[in-house]
Amino acid sequence: MRGLRIGLFSDDERRDHSYSLRGFRDAFERSDHVIGCYDVTPADTVSHERLREALETPFSSFGGIALDTEFGGLPEFAQALFALDCASALNRRDWTETEMDKAASLPRVVALDVRPWSFYRSVFDREVPLLSAPLPSYRGFAPSRRPAVVIINNDLALAGQSLDEVRRAIRSVGGGIEIHEITNGYAAPAPQAAWLDPRLPFAGAHIHIGQPPDTVSAGRLIDSMNMRAPCIVFDDTRAPRDAGVSVPWRTPAGVNDVNMVRTSSISALGTAIRLVLEDRAWSGSLVRNALREVETFQAQFQASFLRRFTEDHASWSLV
Repeated sequence: MRGLRIGLFSDDERRDHSYSLRGFRDAFERSDHVIGCYDVTPADTVSHERLREALETPFSSFGGIALDTEFGGLPEFAQALFALDCASALNRRDWTETEMDKAASLPRVVALDVRPWSFYRSVFDREVPLLSAPLPSYRGFAPSRRPAVVIINNDLALAGQSLDEVRRAIRSVGGGIEIHEITNGYAAPAPQAAWLDPRLPFAGAHIHIGQPPDTVSAGRLIDSMNMRAPCIVFDDTRAPRDAGVSVPWRTPAGVNDVNMVRTSSISALGTAIRLVLEDRAWSGSLVRNALREVETFQAQFQASFLRRFTEDHASWSLV
């Protein structure tokens, strides 16, 4: 397994895989098993200069990870691992019968989101492993000079009832606080690029209105934790949207004042926001404890994905 080279293949012109790609690159760069990553699009395929460079350099093995099913029509990708995230928009594509047949016959498929997982299981009548999507690094991102709070609207009905009060609670802490809002409904999640907005990392707080689902490829609670922002979960339902779906990482128990703050009332939310923004020692403690969850998540991703990716890798090398 050591000395493995990995190629990442995606159609970024038609779909937004930016968050997944950054997460994969960062995860593999941290792994001592991987000594090279190469990005190639469908238009480039095997003629791409970086891929030619990889194939011409001696190494023990080479493996490919494709994020789009279109690569399945190319013989070079017959044994690549297809890791499908929500950007694939599988259930919204206008599939031809030929495309359906090719996608259904892909030998190695994993899902990084509950949508392609559900799609493949129901439409193609096959079992598909559901894995957590990787977390990107925010190296190079700098904290904003202005205090900022990010509101993430996971439950649109709940946000409609409470969003004005949430904004007022934030502004009551003091003037000059920048409010950045993301609409991340379960049926229509925010695009992956939204989670690479430089205003998100190191914010004064991330407030999730409605419980963030665990099995989406971005916008999860762990993503906010990974951004080094104190997390406040405002949720009066408490029921996860993906109940019954088994994922490798669990939602933290959410003991208040330890790794995040959970509240279900506007009055309690205003108090939580004020404390998080004004008590830097406490908010710093929330972030440090949350980062332990991030480290656990990263370790589980390394173990689960690399194990699956490298299964019998010698027999399906792209070389």
